[in-house]
Amino acid sequence: MKILLIEDAPALAEIVRFAIEGEGHSVTTAYDGISGLAHALRGDADVVLLDLVLPGLPGLEVLRRMREKGVWTPVLVSTARDGVDDARLVRGLGADDFLAKPFSWPVLLARLSALRPREAPRIALDLTRL
Repeated sequence: MKILLIEDAPALAEIVRFAIEGEGHSVTTAYDGISGLAHALRGDADVVLLDLVLPGLPGLEVLRRMREKGVWTPVLVSTARDGVDDARLVRGLGADDFLAKPFSWPVLLARLSALRPREAPRIALDLTRL
């Protein structure tokens, strides 16, 4: 799975990248909202892990612009803000999930896995029997 990590804290980003890559996934990291949005608009990530507090362009604005431009890549918002209102706000803007920091690695990995894009099952129809 290809994950776009948009996180402004380099030390945290490196730890998260290391944990995710340890599970066999590839990670592209952006350290600010502007470059994160540019990566997201390419549409080549399977999942975006997005921090809300970013320099240049806040995470909420990154999310809003992604959805406005028709990019529907699943987004897991991760932030130190953990209020119910924050979770409701990000979901209202089109986020698929919300994870408060600090989080445990198994929970992060499980949430990312749950957002993995799935192919529709292929069903072979025998049209002669209809």
